[in-house]
Amino acid sequence: MTDRLESIARQNMLGSHLSPSRTECYITSDMFYVEVHLDKAGKLVDVKVAHHGENPVSCPELIQHLRIATNTNTVETILHGSVGLLTARSGGHLVSLQCYVSPNDIFEEGTGAQLNYTDVNIPRTLGVSVSVTVEGTTSVYKLPIAPLITGSHPVDNKGTPSFSSVTNSNCVDLPACFFLKMNRLMPFSLSYIKKMSSTTGISVFETMPPLSPLYDLIIKSQLHEEGEASPPALAQSMRFYASLPGQQHCYFLNGDAPVQDGRTLQGAYVSKIPFRHPAQVPALLDIIRHQAAYNTLIGSCVKKTYIKEVVMEVIDSRQVACKLYKGLSDALICTDDFITKVVQR
Repeated sequence: MTDRLESIARQNMLGSHLSPSRTECYITSDMFYVEVHLDKAGKLVDVKVAHHGENPVSCPELIQHLRIATNTNTVETILHGSVGLLTARSGGHLVSLQCYVSPNDIFEEGTGAQLNYTDVNIPRTLGVSVSVTVEGTTSVYKLPIAPLITGSHPVDNKGTPSFSSVTNSNCVDLPACFFLKMNRLMPFSLSYIKKMSSTTGISVFETMPPLSPLYDLIIKSQLHEEGEASPPALAQSMRFYASLPGQQHCYFLNGDAPVQDGRTLQGAYVSKIPFRHPAQVPALLDIIRHQAAYNTLIGSCVKKTYIKEVVMEVIDSRQVACKLYKGLSDALICTDDFITKVVQR
């Protein structure tokens, strides 16, 4: 919160400073000053206002306003914030924007209870995030060399500020570009790759890579995340089984899934997305979120193991009952009774 308060103060040409303990933030003007008191965890305690030379007085209106602003759910910020959950640059760490988490990320496995994530304890590697970098390119682009936000500026209903346009006075031509660097390789459909290029006016790839069936990319990406060193070939990987309590599911994924124009759904892995202006970032994050949600839905059907599992029930110290679960089209290798006899020996 202190970083945000100092940023707001600078934008409105007010002075600000922190106490040595970083639990008090002072915002000053020529006529008055504001004290914002926080506890050691960074939660709001009190807000006081005073004219210079007078004793500070607690201000309930400012307390209420700041509490509403700071009680925003962290997951909601990640999924719906204009720039997700922002982690400022610190030391050797780049600016990071967490923009998507899946249901599996925010619910506890087994109990299904929602995990209580806050800005402080949420793992920075969770879900999909991007880092903001500058890298060299073969083409020349106009990059800002001065802040594009100055003084007081209007914001929209999401709190996104309006930026100055790029001009010769605040930019310079450089063989470089800003990039949103993905925390992991992510499959994107060709239509979304084109949409990102249209948003920024820059091609996502300097050299377009060979396209592959999108479902094939999603399956390989999902199996890689689950620790599969060598994902199976496409023809073998399009049928997946899930053994649930009292039922079995079988998912078929069509690698040649058609689209409206009759062509198959193609895509490519994306590691970084170029952009030239900060106003383009929210639109790019929305595209990333949409693709990540689609990948999560398809990836939820992908299972690392095929359904050839033996479940053993220990009835007592002398009796063990075994049951073999297999795919509907798999040949019967042996009966449950035979497995039980082998185990009991």
